[in-house]
Amino acid sequence: MKSKIFFSFLFLLFFSLSATFGQNYSSTNKKAISLFQEAEELVRLRKFNEAIRALEASIAKDPQFVEAHYKLGGILKLLGNTEEGKQHFYKAAAILPNDKRFYFGYYTAAEFYFNDGDYESAKKYFQMMLDLKPNDKKITEEATQLLAKVEFGIKAKQNPLPFKPVVMSPKINRFYIHGYPVLTADQQTIIYYKKDGLTQKRR
Repeated sequence: MKSKIFFSFLFLLFFSLSATFGQNYSSTNKKAISLFQEAEELVRLRKFNEAIRALEASIAKDPQFVEAHYKLGGILKLLGNTEEGKQHFYKAAAILPNDKRFYFGYYTAAEFYFNDGDYESAKKYFQMMLDLKPNDKKITEEATQLLAKVEFGIKAKQNPLPFKPVVMSPKINRFYIHGYPVLTADQQTIIYYKKDGLTQKRR
């Protein structure tokens, strides 16, 4: 799932938002814009930590600066800080919804919500992105597929099936690493593998 949105981050990080939108930024704060442009140059130079500081300073000047939130969220995600990064996607999508320029931001926010199990928010932004009809066949197809999963998840949560987990016997749970369980045809015997170091032994 996570790999599907990686191309969105690459777009955010390595393709200039200002070039895409003709410098028609969501912010009118000159200092915030200057810091954002500085960050874009730092990203092109692969100086990500410096770019993060510039973007944080840009957002401090204008907390509603959508492009800065998306760019910062993308960098943080790329560096492995998904938890902090996704908050900037959520913020940006909420600040400026229904803008076709940012369809990839709505898609990414929706997928983060989906991975968090917040299906209602995921549905909102997947649907928002699809309603904008972006000229991007791949992301449109993926959003359509994920929206179907979201709607299934919503229905499943509204109509949960009874589930009563039972702890299995110590014979099953006594190994640190084991997996690939299968039942025999008569459903009376479980066959599984345990792992000792780099070797596998069937029990």
